Parts: sequence; structure tokens; C-alpha cells
Amino acid sequence: MKAKALGLFLLAFGGGLGYSFYFHVSIPERKQIYTSLILSQQEKKINSAWVLYHYYPFAYFYLFEVGVDHHVYEEGNYVLLNQDDKFFKKKVQQLLGINSFDFTITLNQGAEKNILNSLAGTKFINLHSKSLPLGKVFIDELNYDAFLEGISDPYLRKNTKLSIWLNIFLNLKKDVSTNEFYLKQLKQIFNQLDININYPSFLKLLETFLTQEDYIFYYDKMNFNQIIHRNQEYLVPLSRGNYDKNKIKLVLSNFINEEFKYELFPIDVQIKNATKINRLATKATGVFRYKRLNVIEYLNSNFPLKNSVIVSHVFYPLKENYVKKITKINETYHLIDYNDEFQFSIYLGNDFYGIKNLKQ
Repeated sequence: MKAKALGLFLLAFGGGLGYSFYFHVSIPERKQIYTSLILSQQEKKINSAWVLYHYYPFAYFYLFEVGVDHHVYEEGNYVLLNQDDKFFKKKVQQLLGINSFDFTITLNQGAEKNILNSLAGTKFINLHSKSLPLGKVFIDELNYDAFLEGISDPYLRKNTKLSIWLNIFLNLKKDVSTNEFYLKQLKQIFNQLDININYPSFLKLLETFLTQEDYIFYYDKMNFNQIIHRNQEYLVPLSRGNYDKNKIKLVLSNFINEEFKYELFPIDVQIKNATKINRLATKATGVFRYKRLNVIEYLNSNFPLKNSVIVSHVFYPLKENYVKKITKINETYHLIDYNDEFQFSIYLGNDFYGIKNLKQ
């Protein structure tokens, strides 16, 4: 079933369901950083944009969200970088100091639902949408739009959408990396597709993501500042984009010099009791703190769960694996919601291993 779902996904991904690819690069056998511009369009207007930096041949990724509908400084004035701008790509290159993109991927309206249909849907954790019950949900092409529309905050809606697809790709990574047959089938499918892409180049990059267990994934967004210029208010990149350029340069330098390895501790967590057992989160807090989890808060969940889950608000695989080991919870969802207070939310369900002892 997984092999079939993967095959259908790849056919949807490259078979004319709204994705288009552009490239100008072949992948040599040396360490190098590749850049991809990822655009999401609706009614031919850009509504989201990201730049993906990949340090090949390692599975080190840095996804940087570029703002849309803001102003950039050009020739003594501030020019709107809007959704209809045919020079959007060129201006992003200038803003971030990129000579040219190695790949450009455009996701058009309706493509997401077509892929969800090919995958027969996906599991997710709903913490924000009012359109579906809170807790674990199943998202498919029928409820996808309604689910996102049920999130009132536009920024949170966009990041939840991104989170859904990151979870899908991470799950695909697990399926393919555990079975060499899936990888061979993936290559065969890509080689048969009639799309504008350099197959060997793209597959080399894809293979590093799918087959390596150790990966580094950072996610960040552009920083803005409100200014007054000639009696008008503008939202502009901080320090005319230099702040973000320096931040990106530092991350990529850490990739190249392998200085990105973050400290395992502290691990800041939130614990939520998703059962009817009184004070479960409170009792579990002492155990987790003893095992070096820095519990910031503990409280009751506003929805019940049969099975415990971990919600990761960051992409630190080493920390995530430690939390899984300590809690003995394997089901994990990644949710980008810019939570500055804690890195993980631990929802204790009826299957939590400590319930039997903690009841006493």
C-alpha cells in the first residue's frame, strides 16, 4: 500500500497537476550549496514564497520564508514587491544576494488537493482550526481548504499549511529510506515522467534527503521593520535585507564548517494531560524533569487522546529523538507556529507508559 501511495504521489508531483520545475544545473560530485525558489500561486498571484538552501551531498537544509506584499529599496525609493510582480524572482535574488536559483518550483492552485487525493490523505494534529475537531485529524482533498480556512490568523494559516506538507515529506522520507525498492521505484517513475527537469540532477538532491538518517533542517522567516519615508509608511526588510543576508550567511557557513551541531540541552517542553486521570501532567512533570526535560508548563489538554503524541515546534532531530526516548512516545507531528516558550508539546494519552505507576 505504501509503495502504491508513493508511486501515485510522484505521478501527481510531476505529472502536470500544477507543479512546474525550472533548472539550469547539473550536480557535480563535490560539496556545494544549491538554492531553490519555491512559489505558491493562486489565480496566477504569488501568495507564498520560500528559498530552500541545500548543502549537498549532506541532508542539511535551510528553508527561508520570503515575505510578499512588502517594499524593497530601489534607486532611491521603496518599490512594492507584490503578488503580480513578474520580476519577483529577480528581486528576491537581489534582496538575498543570490546570483541565480538552481531550481524554481511553482505550486499552482489545486495541486495540493490533487496530491492529497493521490496519497489518500494524511494524518495531522489540529491545534488551531475551528473547521475540524481539535486533536488528531485526517486531512484529504475534501476537507483541506475548509481546514485551512478555519484558522483565522493568516500567518498561522500559511505556516500550518507548510507544516502539513513538511510532515508529508518527512513521512515519505521514512518510507523510502527503509526500503531500497521504494527508492528504485521512485527513480524509475521520475525517469518516465514528461516534465521539464534534469532527472539525474534532481534525483541526486532528492536521494540525499530520502536515504540519510541524519538530517539538519532549519526554518526561518524574513525580518521586517515599519518605517516612514516621505510621509508614507512602508513595511521593509530589516536593514534593507542585510540583516537576513548576514543571518543566512552564518547558517550556511555553519553547514560548510559543520559548526551547526547544537547543544542537546536544554529541551523546553510543555506537558498536556489528554486523559481523564487527575493530575497526570503534574505527576509526569517530576519524572520528566528528573530525566532532564525542562518542563515550562503542565496543564490539561482541551481535547482527549487515546494515543500519546509529541508536537515538535522546532526541527532539531537530536532533541526530538531524546524526547521520544524519554517519553516512549513515537508519534510526532511538526507544527510551525513560532512558539518561543517551548520546543515540544507532549500530549499524554491513555497509552502513556507511566500511567500505571503515576496512578498510585
